[in-house]
Amino acid sequence: MLKSWIATHTGLPSFYSTNDIDIETENGRILNRATSTNPTIVSDALAVPGEVTVYLVGGQRVELVRPNASDKRGAVVMNSNGLGASGALLVNNSDETDWKSDVAISEVGYARWSLRKKPISGKSRILALNEASALEVVGVLESVGPVFIGPAVKTENVPLRCVIVNSVSRSRGRLGRVVFDVSWTESLLSASGAIPILRWEDWAHLGAGWQETTYLELLSQIAGMPA
Repeated sequence: MLKSWIATHTGLPSFYSTNDIDIETENGRILNRATSTNPTIVSDALAVPGEVTVYLVGGQRVELVRPNASDKRGAVVMNSNGLGASGALLVNNSDETDWKSDVAISEVGYARWSLRKKPISGKSRILALNEASALEVVGVLESVGPVFIGPAVKTENVPLRCVIVNSVSRSRGRLGRVVFDVSWTESLLSASGAIPILRWEDWAHLGAGWQETTYLELLSQIAGMPA
């Protein structure tokens, strides 16, 4: 059995297969490599909102579109476990970035460049409209591991990025809003975008308490996996 769909609780392209299969985007971003006999269960956190993403799923071509956020200022702020900040906004989507050359120049003028690409550093300003949203943002930014940051609507030349958070400055704005200035460095080794479809917290939010169920049933009930 193979299912490809947009998860209703996250809006992310998602995949379920009873077999372990290869899944990658057409441009070569790898979400899963078949290495075991376990089922494949994965979402793509780096799918660009409002744009068709083409996947090769077990050799089949699949096209999915991550929906744009309803607010054009919407931000993607999510950790590698799928924990997201639902009410976050991006302020001034200027995509401020910088990088340094690692060229080494000898005393006599010879230059030597590294064979490896240097990661880009940058800054993002994230706005939380209330304290509850601010707590969600803090929960993501304090995560141990990479974080996904970028616009939640299709924005020309401003990509979603997988980053390592270097520092965060928090301040209080007008009308009780909370502003986070985030300095980050791109995570080149963790930029596949693969995250779990469901978390334990998703089950807890159902409010039904502990009961006998299956992961497949939860995928349908919470994430809207088609029958």
